[in-house]
Amino acid sequence: MRRPVGFLLILLLFFLLTQWWLPGALAWGLETALQQSYPEARKIHVAVTGFPAVKVLAGRVDRLEVRAEKMPLGSVTAENFQAGLENVRINVWHLLTKRKVVLTAGRKKITVTITEQAINHYLQTSGRLPLLKRPYLTVQEDNVKLEGAVILVGQEIPVTINGRLTLNNGRLVFRPQNVTLDGKEFASTVQRRILNRIMFEVPLGNMPVDMVFTRLRQYPGEIILTAAGHST
Repeated sequence: MRRPVGFLLILLLFFLLTQWWLPGALAWGLETALQQSYPEARKIHVAVTGFPAVKVLAGRVDRLEVRAEKMPLGSVTAENFQAGLENVRINVWHLLTKRKVVLTAGRKKITVTITEQAINHYLQTSGRLPLLKRPYLTVQEDNVKLEGAVILVGQEIPVTINGRLTLNNGRLVFRPQNVTLDGKEFASTVQRRILNRIMFEVPLGNMPVDMVFTRLRQYPGEIILTAAGHST
C-alpha cells in the first residue's frame, strides 16, 4: 500500500515542480531573445502562464505578458511597452536554436507610451521637415502645437502650427490645421503653402508581435497608442 502512495507523491511533486519551473524557464528564454533582438530596450520582463505546464514544452501558453522600457518602435522609442497575449503558440525550435521570438496568438493587446521628446528627436534628426528650422512639437490633452521657423523673403520668421495627431495604416500622422507667423496671420496663399509642406508621418513598427495601432490618446507631454485584435 505504501508503494502506490509513494509513487503518487512522487508524481505530485514532479507535477508541482514542472508547474513552477517550466513557465519560468520559457519566460527567461523569451526575455533573453527579446533583449538580443532589441538591445536598446531596458527592463524587459516576461511572464508566462500555462496549465498544465507540460504543454509549455510544445510552446503552448495560456497567457503571455511582456513589459519593457525604451522599446524601439520603428522611427521612435516607446517609453513604456506592454503586451498581453492569450492562447499563444511559440516556436520553441527558433527560440532555442536562433534566439528568435516567433509566435502567434489568439487575443492580442499592445499599449505603448511615446513622449513628445521621442517625437521631437525624430523630427530633429530625420530631416522630414526641411521647410521648418528647429521643429519642436508640444502635446497637450486637447491639441498639438508645432513650433519652429521658416525663411520668407530672406528672413527667418517664427512660426506656430496648430494641428492634430492621427493614426493611418500603422503610422503616426501630424495633420496641420492653421498657422501663424511671428504671431500674425499671413495671406491665405502663404498659409496654404506652409501647411501643405508641414504634414509629416512617423513610421511605427518592428514590434515583437505584428499588429497595427488603431487607438490614440493624448496627455500632456505624451501619447498612448493601443493595438488590439483577435485571431481565429
